[in-house]
Amino acid sequence: MSNDTPSNPNLEQDEALLRGALPVEIQGRIRSARIKEGRATVVAEAGDLGAKAREELEKLIEGALGGLSEVEEVRVALIADRRRRMIIAVGSGKGGVGKSTLTTNLAVALSKKGRKVGVIDGDIYGPSQARLLATEKAKAETDGEKLVPIESPHGVKMLSMGNLVAQGKALAWRGPMASPNRPATGHRRCADFNAGRQQTRRCSAGLNTAGSGANGCSARRSAL
Repeated sequence: MSNDTPSNPNLEQDEALLRGALPVEIQGRIRSARIKEGRATVVAEAGDLGAKAREELEKLIEGALGGLSEVEEVRVALIADRRRRMIIAVGSGKGGVGKSTLTTNLAVALSKKGRKVGVIDGDIYGPSQARLLATEKAKAETDGEKLVPIESPHGVKMLSMGNLVAQGKALAWRGPMASPNRPATGHRRCADFNAGRQQTRRCSAGLNTAGSGANGCSARRSAL
C-alpha cells in the first residue's frame, strides 16, 4: 500500500479509490481521503448536520469503505468549519403558481441530501404545508412562549397555521396582530364631515367606516 507523503505518485489514486466507494450523495462533504498502512482516514464536512445525521454519516462512510480489500481500518473525522445557516424565501405576487409545492419539494430534497431543514409556512389565509408534509393531524405544542416545530414524516421540521387551526375552520385575528401598521391601541379614527368641519373621534377597530358601528360612532358625509 502507498505511503501517505506528498511526493507519492499513488496518493491521488488512493483518494480516488476511497471516493469511488462512497455514495454519490455524500461526495460533496468529503474534504480528504487517505490510505496508509491499511488505515483509511476520511475528513468530512458535517457542520450543518444534527447529532443523529452526523452519526449516520459516520456509519455510512465506515460501512462503504470497510468492504474494500485494501482497507483494514476506517477512521472518520467530522469537521464543522463551514457551519452556517441559510434562509431561502419562496414568494410570489400572485396566488396559485406553486409556491407551496416548490417549498415542500425543495425542503425534502435538501433533507435527503443530509441537510438540517425547517419550513415556516407564512400563509395565514390558506396554509397548505401541513397537508403537503403530512402533518395535518399534528398540533403544535408550546415551550414557554415559543412554538415547538413539528417533525414531518419526510424529515423536515415545520410550523404552519394549518397546525394551529382545525381544518375548515375560520381564524379570528386581532387587528394589531394581523396588521403591524395598525395603532397599538386597537382604535382608529372615524371622520364626521359635518357643515364643512372635520371632527375626529376614536372608534373601535371593528367599525365599518362606511356605516354605523356597534358603539354608535358613524361616518357621515354631507355637502361641504
